[in-house]
Amino acid sequence: MSLSWSSMGLKGISLELVVNLKKYLCLVESKTENAPFLSHFAIFPTVERCFLFATIKEASTVIRMAYELTEQKKIGLGLIGFGIVFTFLGVVLFFDRGLLALSNIFCLTGVALLLGWHSTWNLFTNRANYKGSASFLLGLFFLFVRWPIVGIILQIYGCIALFGGFWPSVKVFLYQIPVLGWIIQYPVLLLDRLRGSS
Repeated sequence: MSLSWSSMGLKGISLELVVNLKKYLCLVESKTENAPFLSHFAIFPTVERCFLFATIKEASTVIRMAYELTEQKKIGLGLIGFGIVFTFLGVVLFFDRGLLALSNIFCLTGVALLLGWHSTWNLFTNRANYKGSASFLLGLFFLFVRWPIVGIILQIYGCIALFGGFWPSVKVFLYQIPVLGWIIQYPVLLLDRLRGSS
């Protein structure tokens, strides 16, 4: 019996799948007997089990590589940062249309570089994200026809609707930034300590 990526159903690797597979690996390596799902691995001969565990480690490496910052992703983060700064300046300077339009260009280009062009297209055209995409693009339209306050409100709603699912990944990324991570985590740690002492 030969195992491959497709025979194990691992063509579309997701983070949840890799986490579950790593749980299998840890339980099998520690020889935990009380895990009910380990009996599924008993049907494989030893060599194929080793291949399966090597595949799990390889899949976790692929997922870890997805979170690494390449030069393109760094440029994308920089463009998103410039977009946020220009949005702030555009709002402070009485909703300056030119600065707000420039901030939208920076943000959209930054998201495309950070996620990749194909993933960005899928994000905006996904059926579950139609409401966020429509409100973001409608906000962009209102911005260009000189209704910047309505446009900003629609774009904020569109960003929350589109990128709300990314918050766990963003939170993990922000926690790893040396000073900012501590500042963000401090109120949570303080609340946990206060809750534990009472």
